[in-house]
Amino acid sequence: MKKITKLTSLILTFALCLGLTSSLTACAPEETLNGSLNTEIADSERVKLMSSDVVVNSEEGYLEQTLTATVYPTSVPESQKLVDWNIVWSSNTTEQISDYLTITPESDGSNVCVVRCIKAFEIPAIITVKTRVGGYIADCVVTYVGKPTKIIPSSADGNISDSIFTIGLNQVYNLNFEAYNELNSVGDNYKNLIVEFNCIGTIELDTYQVNLDSGEKTWWEQPKTVNASDLLSELFTVNISGNSISITANKDLNNYYESSSLSGRIRTYFNKVKSLDNVSFYITAIEPNTYVERLITINVDSTIITDVQLLSSLEF
Repeated sequence: MKKITKLTSLILTFALCLGLTSSLTACAPEETLNGSLNTEIADSERVKLMSSDVVVNSEEGYLEQTLTATVYPTSVPESQKLVDWNIVWSSNTTEQISDYLTITPESDGSNVCVVRCIKAFEIPAIITVKTRVGGYIADCVVTYVGKPTKIIPSSADGNISDSIFTIGLNQVYNLNFEAYNELNSVGDNYKNLIVEFNCIGTIELDTYQVNLDSGEKTWWEQPKTVNASDLLSELFTVNISGNSISITANKDLNNYYESSSLSGRIRTYFNKVKSLDNVSFYITAIEPNTYVERLITINVDSTIITDVQLLSSLEF
């Protein structure tokens, strides 16, 4: 009776857009078994498949991953470890598989093979590696699930440059995020993002006085330190809906003060910003299944013109 060694299967992620499920089945010549789905990998007495990290080519628009077949026992001479690779659709179709997926061994008989995805596909494919000596087989099921590789922000209101969103004061700015991959085909399960508005850093506040006659300016030198998050609701109005966020900068942080009073010709500003320590306000958009994330820093520019007003009527 032939000895058949069956391995547990392994979920592999191909270039963040493909699912490679390796059944990792080692069999006697010309025999193949289907492994059950499992995230663990077991050593085989014959041959095993392992995958590499993702390679994304944005310019040419394809995704790649490397598969490596390990022939067992490892003490076998290299001349007996040569393998052949093959890829086919898992079911009948008129589509040419090379229009969607290609496999390229590093050299003739090499145990290392580069798998390239050119465009999205619906029918799973099967990659098979077979030892030239003994005919032992391992296979890997390739499916396209459309995982994103990046998140792209867009806005018709503000200016986005180098992950910085520049906005003016007292005007609503809208920012939208969209999951993206190099094949322009993100799966429905990866389109919904988690959008949040956050901040970091601390702010030093103090009382500040200005003599309106002499122009003399004085700090009381009784500072207190607060977290930037303590002022967040005063500085910004934020609304989040799905993959979009609207944000209004209510005050300029650099000129912020809690309240003021006038006594004679002395103007006093209470809890006025004196210094900032690593303060940053930012928006994050995260795809929760893959943890692909985009961070956008908010830059408030008080010199941006956001409105113009005029008397509604004039009488002589």
